[in-house]
Amino acid sequence: YRIEKSAEAIRNGDLSVSFRMRKGDEMKEASSALEDMVDSLQADFVRIKTAGQALDERIGAIESQIKKEDALRLRDIVRVIDGVLSKYKT
Repeated sequence: YRIEKSAEAIRNGDLSVSFRMRKGDEMKEASSALEDMVDSLQADFVRIKTAGQALDERIGAIESQIKKEDALRLRDIVRVIDGVLSKYKT
């Protein structure tokens, strides 16, 4: 039952859940694999968020040197990335 609740929380965007099971639980291996998957997703989110912030800063630095529509398009991409990331709790 705990695994189902944790999986549903992830489906709803909560990556802060835990799959840790009681000692001797028969689903211990499965919960450990799911815990590893969530840890990996959290690390990926941090890398994506950091890259998005760096991209936004770089756009600001070169904005005066590129076409206005290119700068706007790049900022739109950053907003899409931020929108996707904001759906998840890490």
